[in-house]
Amino acid sequence: MATARMADEWWGNLPDTDRLRIYGWLGPKEPTHPPVEGQYEIPLPTTRKGR
Repeated sequence: MATARMADEWWGNLPDTDRLRIYGWLGPKEPTHPPVEGQYEIPLPTTRKGR
């Protein structure tokens, strides 16, 4: 898990502008699946807890 910890530290030390640029390159361009009728939308937390 040392590699994952190092990656988290690297990502956390990047300026916000660099994080946004990288996410723009790698992030999803379109929804991964079409919405399903009756499906609930689960809100995802925007901040991490415990850090």
